[in-house]
Amino acid sequence: MEDLEVEVVLDTDVIINYLKKRPDPVATQIFHDVKEGRLAAHMTSITAFELYRGARLSPNPERRIEEVRALQGYISVLPFDEVAAYVASEACVILEKLGEPVEMRDLFIGASAKVAGFPLTTGNVTHFQKIPGLSVITPQDLLRG
Repeated sequence: MEDLEVEVVLDTDVIINYLKKRPDPVATQIFHDVKEGRLAAHMTSITAFELYRGARLSPNPERRIEEVRALQGYISVLPFDEVAAYVASEACVILEKLGEPVEMRDLFIGASAKVAGFPLTTGNVTHFQKIPGLSVITPQDLLRG
């Protein structure tokens, strides 16, 4: 990656791949780039919920919750606000009418990224590419960027 700062929203799967006992090398490189200032990363409030939920269900919830809190020192949390709710509801109705519904949390994550104007980086491209107007990239494509 060049020394040019890029701005993205990281989906839950990318963050989980970094937090694993054996982190994914691509996720590790993304977080290295964030810490070095070459990449500005955000997560949505929905992703924060998913991470805290997973932490509370883990064998060591206190430590996992602290890991999630520590991430917020260098990854900002985008809100799911009224504008994102409007965008999510619009996409939801369009996709339901097409017979291609998307899981509600994915709609909320995608809408938050779309409203913020940043591409969503995810390994679950098929979950999100149905959302009209949302830019979706894989973690590998982000690093090739």
